[in-house]
Amino acid sequence: MSLPVGVVTLAERHGGHAVTREIYAAMIAEVAAHARPLRGRAWPARRSVSVHLLGTSGTVTTIAGVHLELRRYERRRVDGCWMSRRRGDRA
Repeated sequence: MSLPVGVVTLAERHGGHAVTREIYAAMIAEVAAHARPLRGRAWPARRSVSVHLLGTSGTVTTIAGVHLELRRYERRRVDGCWMSRRRGDRA
């Protein structure tokens, strides 16, 4: 499933520069609406089966850079980066 809600897209749809609490709440609501089909989905119950989330740009590459402790973005290090949920949450 691909969600059409990258940072730039959200900023363009919601006015971009000055983000009030109300605008931020509207952004969250938009993302939640796109992700709603994931709720109640039958995820694997066994630990031997994994679920992977794939991110291709924007925020997810920033999180990978933080995880890798990069001072500057290095595409060859970020591309193909794998993180556990716990590490992603910490980044």
